[in-house]
Amino acid sequence: MLFGALLALDMDDQPALRALVARLVAIGAKPPPTQLSADALTGYLAVIDGAPEAGRAAIDAAIRAARQHSPAPGVPAILARVRLAAAVAADDREQARAAANALLTMGGAAAVWAPQARRIAAAFPEVAR
Repeated sequence: MLFGALLALDMDDQPALRALVARLVAIGAKPPPTQLSADALTGYLAVIDGAPEAGRAAIDAAIRAARQHSPAPGVPAILARVRLAAAVAADDREQARAAANALLTMGGAAAVWAPQARRIAAAFPEVAR
């Protein structure tokens, strides 16, 4: 279900994403890597449902928890991908650029999303200050 939800996120298939995240949440207790990913995806849905602050806070909490608990390989990349999607959905140029750069410098499993991260980094150029 988690990988299906990630595919739905990548395909911008919101109905499938909602259905899969709802099934993940309904399972109840999950291993930490799956729970952190489900929490982040739930946060993403909050962002697109009009609660960007709460949604991004949930994603950031999952990212912090992953750093503290040394999750399974690939989990940091999944969380970074969800963070990138949330920043784009919120039209937050600065956060989108930062999230894209984080994916591009992460290595490992994040390479899956490198082409998308490069496109987003180019579409959301650095904000002049």
